[in-house]
Amino acid sequence: MDGSVSQIVERRPQWYDSDKSLSATTEPTRVFCLPTADLRRGESLLNQQFWLWGQDIRRQEDNALLRYGFTRTRPPAEIEGSNCYTLRFDEHRIVALWGFGLFYGDRVNGGLYLSRFRLCPLLSRNWEPPVDVWTPSHLPAFTSPANAVEWASAHLLLVDAFRWVSAYESWILKEMGTAYRQDCLADWKRPVCSAADSAAQWLRLAHLFDDALSRTTLRSH
Repeated sequence: MDGSVSQIVERRPQWYDSDKSLSATTEPTRVFCLPTADLRRGESLLNQQFWLWGQDIRRQEDNALLRYGFTRTRPPAEIEGSNCYTLRFDEHRIVALWGFGLFYGDRVNGGLYLSRFRLCPLLSRNWEPPVDVWTPSHLPAFTSPANAVEWASAHLLLVDAFRWVSAYESWILKEMGTAYRQDCLADWKRPVCSAADSAAQWLRLAHLFDDALSRTTLRSH
């Protein structure tokens, strides 16, 4: 593996402002490795994607997430927090989005949670997203992969989630046009890629994690 390598360490969720870095007291768990440049680029791509979803929600013509098929659930009036957008692909797969994180689940492999600023997979035995979650403090106690079976589940879920994001970005370009997506990125301070390249970047990230997690799974045997 060329270049320096960073260890990915899961960190407990915090409430984030959209353009602030993470600062928290954390406890390290098991890690896997990616080249530092790829890790930083991937985390920047993830943060950028949450910004883009926010722009899609505020789209003047309509809410693009609702148009895509998501269902929106608002927090109770007495709670200040994020809406939850949920999409069922079929009887076996589901994704949920908040302003601070993403949950991706399938009936066979369970569920996976990613915070907005960290490419660190956390697992849930329940393949459906938790309910009544409006801030990170409402999240249940997810766990880091701890054995070969759990790493295999993380492997499949993480890569599948990235491929779904790629498909979503391809849909945006087809339905709304490249100019719309580029306008969204124009207001982002640190663009990682052009609008036309976003879907390809998510496929590239899926490939990198597919390779890294496969090696980690093999070493655990």
